[in-house]
Amino acid sequence: MAAEPKRKRGELTIRAFLEADAAAVTEILRTSPEASQWTEWGFQELLGWRGVLALVSEDDREVTGFLIDGNSPERRDPQSRGPGGQAAKRRRHGPS
Repeated sequence: MAAEPKRKRGELTIRAFLEADAAAVTEILRTSPEASQWTEWGFQELLGWRGVLALVSEDDREVTGFLIDGNSPERRDPQSRGPGGQAAKRRRHGPS
């Protein structure tokens, strides 16, 4: 069994996530079934949200990874997360 030759890697670059990167990031997620599955459109939409940090890593101009984080009021308040959160219930049914 012969060892595979190591590919010489280019310089790894970390840069801002651009709309054009959405397809590559979506493909990375497809290879990881335990990860959240976002659509390409969803990533492009995400870039317009306030408080979002979105970065990609590149090797030889190919997107090899990504990081997305955000800090919105909804994320800071665990009571209001998701459609069933307490804040949503108060809006639908009034004070409890």
